[in-house]
Amino acid sequence: MIAGFAGNNCVLFTANDAYMRDYQLIIPADCTASNESGDNDNALRQMQEVLKADTRSSSDIDFSEYRKESDARAARLGSATN
Repeated sequence: MIAGFAGNNCVLFTANDAYMRDYQLIIPADCTASNESGDNDNALRQMQEVLKADTRSSSDIDFSEYRKESDARAARLGSATN
């Protein structure tokens, strides 16, 4: 999960890096902010459309669902390196 200030800069660039490393992105829209709300909205839209990020409100995200997926991914990666 990525959250923070400067959604149109810091959060967006961190999300880009994570996407290029094949991370599943969770960026709750209510957990980012930018100086201008329009800039933040544009960054969230780009992260959702281009980076395939889940940008639902934090109260709408079932984090246990992502935990199961993360554990399964770690198990796959662990067995691939052994």
